[in-house]
Amino acid sequence: MGIKIVSDDEAIQLPEETLRLELKDFDFELVYKTFEHFGIRLDTMAAVAVAVFDHGAAPPNISDRQFRFDYLDESIRAENRLSAFAFQSDRIPKIMTRLQAVAETTKNIRRQL
Repeated sequence: MGIKIVSDDEAIQLPEETLRLELKDFDFELVYKTFEHFGIRLDTMAAVAVAVFDHGAAPPNISDRQFRFDYLDESIRAENRLSAFAFQSDRIPKIMTRLQAVAETTKNIRRQL
């Protein structure tokens, strides 16, 4: 289909006219522009909350499904409330790789405003 995934180093060497797509879970700039289009300014936000479906990266010897159920079971037993699944960006468990990736894309939100 003509789509090729390349590393950052390879991308630099591609012709300038190459169409480049950046894939990410959270595009704050797009959210900001969309709200602005409807007359809603986000300049005074104190925080951003983003939800993702992340059950963590299972070790090689455990199925993703079992790992997910074990994680949910442990979390609910430790703290039986929804906030058990909420983390500030600097406190995301290491196994939550997708959530960490989303948090990484939000680091410079203040600078984007």
